[in-house]
Amino acid sequence: MNEEIDALTLYIMLHLKYAGIDYAKMMSKLSGVAIEKINNRIKEMEEMGLIERDSGSAVKRSEARFKKSNEVHKHHTYYKLTKEGKKILKSVKREEIDTAMKDVDINSKFYRHLKYFIEKAYQ
Repeated sequence: MNEEIDALTLYIMLHLKYAGIDYAKMMSKLSGVAIEKINNRIKEMEEMGLIERDSGSAVKRSEARFKKSNEVHKHHTYYKLTKEGKKILKSVKREEIDTAMKDVDINSKFYRHLKYFIEKAYQ
């Protein structure tokens, strides 16, 4: 990325990497970040070409790995990483992650979820 990656952008990208596809309300619920913040960042990331809306009316668990049912009908707007988003996520360096994490409250739900995804992605 040309500019530094922030913790929320990193969280959304990592969440989508492991979920396959998911929707803003679930990201908000899992992270403890207000839905408005998630929606605003998703809009920015969509405009940057990092994520895109997933088309279709149903979601299979093979696509949305965090789903418990084999298939569900969509009641939300689902998002996924674009090729560019995946490429940028692969290029994020440990120093950039440390910088993004420096102002995150270590006692927050957000910190725990982000740290989990970071450890999974960058072991």
